[in-house]
Amino acid sequence: MTILGIDTATRINSVAVVKDSVVLAEITADEGLTHSSRLANHVELVIQKSKTRLKDLSGIAISIGPGSFTGLRVGVSFAKALAFSSGLPIAGISTLDALALRMNGTSGKIMTAEGVSKTYDELICPALDGKKNEVFFALYAKNGKNLLKLVQETNASAVSASEKILQFAAGTVIFQGDAFAKFGGVFSSAIKGAAEARENIRMPSAVATAVLGSGLISDGLEGSFGELLPMYLRSSDAELGRKNG
Repeated sequence: MTILGIDTATRINSVAVVKDSVVLAEITADEGLTHSSRLANHVELVIQKSKTRLKDLSGIAISIGPGSFTGLRVGVSFAKALAFSSGLPIAGISTLDALALRMNGTSGKIMTAEGVSKTYDELICPALDGKKNEVFFALYAKNGKNLLKLVQETNASAVSASEKILQFAAGTVIFQGDAFAKFGGVFSSAIKGAAEARENIRMPSAVATAVLGSGLISDGLEGSFGELLPMYLRSSDAELGRKNG
């Protein structure tokens, strides 16, 4: 199965073509949220570099957030338009799921752990700066070749996020994303085992998005085209302005 993965949820513009978990081509660059000017070109380049034609793809996987409102709108709109024009299935992937998978060697599945109350010696916490003094985060624990999702995507202050993480932490908590750079002092003060992930796996990669998308598409769980929407955990500044105006 050959999947085109796209992630524009953060400053990182990442596009990849992955076949059966093997990376055929990847472009990952810090675009500073100017995704609209480069995304189409990056997609064209990775398809060329992978020596794949659009009609040879099995589907498209797009990161749906949480993340930048602008970046998500650009990425999801582009991916849906491409899927519609090509007739390819499309899968929406949580940005935090894809980030966590990078800590797992970009392999395995994300399994939801409902009602788990135990603690773990090692946890993975992808956390993005949500602005407004908030973080977008989720929490995972390794379970063999897969990851258990202990806390679903949510937004909270760094203090509240730390309190939630401590309910499951008995040792190291590895933070990914850009929130640690801003709130690392808060996390480290509250969580004894807090540490930042290595730089090469700290930010999103479309490879992980494609791997997770491949699993959904192969299992027929990609969902309907019309239901694919960005995962916004709170209203945008513009929406808040209209409500308060």
